[in-house]
Amino acid sequence: MRRALAKLFAILCSLGFAAEAFARAGGGGSFGGGGGGGGFSGGGGSGGGGGGGELIAGLIWLCIHYPVIGYPLVLIIIAIFIGVPVFGERAKTLRQFRSGRRLQENRLRERALTDIKSRDPEFDWNELAGRLDSAFCKIQDAWSRQDLAPVRAFISDGIAERFQLQIDMQKADGERNEMSNVSVYSTEIAAAFCDEQFDTLHVRIEASAVDQTLSISSGRRIRGSSSPERFVEYWSYHRRRGVKSLERPGAIEGNCPNCGSGLTIIDRGRCPACRSVVNSGEHDWVLAEITQESEWIVPPPTPAYEGLEEIHRRDPGFCLQHVEDRASVMFWRLRSAEYFGDFDYIRPVVDTDFADKLERTYRAQPSRWSNPAVGAVEVIAVTSGENESKERGRTDQIRVMIRWSGQRFAVKDGQNAELLRSQVIRTEVFVLERSVGVASSEWQVFSSADCSDCGAPLELGHAAQCGFCGAVLNDGQHGWILAGIEPYTATDSFRQVRQLQKSADSLALPIVDPAAMFSLATQIVMADDELSSTERKALVALGKKHGLSREKMQALSNEAVRAKQDGEQSHFNRHTDRQEGRAILEILVDLALSDGIISRGESRLLAHLAESMGFSAADARLIASQRKQQLRVQLRNERRAARRSRRKDRGSRNDTPHRGHGPAAPDEASSHSEAGREADGSQNESVLSR
Repeated sequence: MRRALAKLFAILCSLGFAAEAFARAGGGGSFGGGGGGGGFSGGGGSGGGGGGGELIAGLIWLCIHYPVIGYPLVLIIIAIFIGVPVFGERAKTLRQFRSGRRLQENRLRERALTDIKSRDPEFDWNELAGRLDSAFCKIQDAWSRQDLAPVRAFISDGIAERFQLQIDMQKADGERNEMSNVSVYSTEIAAAFCDEQFDTLHVRIEASAVDQTLSISSGRRIRGSSSPERFVEYWSYHRRRGVKSLERPGAIEGNCPNCGSGLTIIDRGRCPACRSVVNSGEHDWVLAEITQESEWIVPPPTPAYEGLEEIHRRDPGFCLQHVEDRASVMFWRLRSAEYFGDFDYIRPVVDTDFADKLERTYRAQPSRWSNPAVGAVEVIAVTSGENESKERGRTDQIRVMIRWSGQRFAVKDGQNAELLRSQVIRTEVFVLERSVGVASSEWQVFSSADCSDCGAPLELGHAAQCGFCGAVLNDGQHGWILAGIEPYTATDSFRQVRQLQKSADSLALPIVDPAAMFSLATQIVMADDELSSTERKALVALGKKHGLSREKMQALSNEAVRAKQDGEQSHFNRHTDRQEGRAILEILVDLALSDGIISRGESRLLAHLAESMGFSAADARLIASQRKQQLRVQLRNERRAARRSRRKDRGSRNDTPHRGHGPAAPDEASSHSEAGREADGSQNESVLSR
């Protein structure tokens, strides 16, 4: 036993040296390469002369002869190497914050499900989960066959327009993208929310499939693997508040949820028999959003945008889901216009002057984005035009952030000629406008590619007029139009994450959008100076803490560099308003405090950010200390609320919103993955989001 303890002591000494060397040699990477961004590398490197083999041999010896000592020690070493505290106050804090977040997410979800069940006693998650599994596989199969008619009845216009564009691009290239051997492993409710208009279920789906791109003419494999790969996506379903669960087959099963008639083949979201809009959410659940795991955050329960209440007062039917779906339609129509060189695609949904400007820019230097893929579509600001002067025309304005990726090619004779920009993540702001006084149509919430007046489909046309009722579609008098596209600046990033904070004031722990906050921190640091080695490492550590891959951090930093070079970046400096500057620091402190711990590197980064906005390092430390104390108090309150809830529910049936199954492939033989991939290549993804 003494020999074993001696070996243990030697191993622990070696561990101290090895851990230090590991942190020094591989701790963090670098945003190198000057203006273009450059490579992003990290890890690797040996810790010095020998010792590693003896350490491993010693661990193996302990595991064999003294497993009670050896196996726990191995776990401790692994935890230390990956940066997870095991003992002491830091470990306790980490466990508390992670547990608190789970409690908070569970509380919000259970509260919404209880609300749904109180209005719809027949709501049964297990039954609905089976329907959503079927919907998942039917959509994959329709994509694979390049025919959306079988699924048109339960997907929004935003989803349909995106899928159809990608299918049209595939056909133009003589390709067909297919995913076969689909297996769904689990379907569970990640989040659930209820507002005055809709019930919303964000469903986490874990599945696997064989993803291949095939030649349409020969069936030959062009790209892809013959082995199945697993992936996770979040599918968001909406249903009008007050709608009851169906007692008969609905849109997912191929029947009108209103009259029960068959919906075998429809090219729009209308029932041929009763003329109901079946994908409106008025009768059944409709898929309106697909979010990749890398982009997913639990959204706040209720948005609190300035100006939203005023628009709601004038227009009770207004809802943000329609705006985001409409913005998605605009994005994909613009990509279609560029890909096919036909700007009639965008004229029904884009302001005439702006559409002309976009076309002139394209004609001067034709280029298009290949394999576009969307990661997120999110409203970040709402402005009511109620107080504007009547002379200039009063308009409501909504800013929608769209984060997407693609490769940009010069176009010659309708074909990709020269690569202008390799795979990159872009974040833009679509500026939507609508005249004050226009009322929303409740049944057109997810019919975002229809005429806002009569509901007829928006076809191509030079006049941008509805071919059925003659209404002018792109003047803002009937619905939301695209008035401009602006760069996503540090100011927008600040507004976005600040909005998350305001929307979550009632929550114990702040909601964190890692990509938005990483962009904000990067742009502030880069506003005046080049990144130092220390700042790079701190940013990398911050991104890794929130699950951002190296590829994604590199792409986001590249975009910050490009924005700075192009003069698009907002500069947060010593002229920043003190109140706004403090709010920015609090946001960044929340980012670092998401696990309850602020590392030394993060402390130095916060000090630099504070000084760049006219604060001192002491101010940053004070704000961090105050915010940490506030979060601890709120965390205790969250745990107390959870205990009270458990006592209240004790003895009652626990209806857990989770359904795991498989791996068992549904009846549909084959399905498909998306044509494009986001720049973050950290996972296999099926059809990309929104």
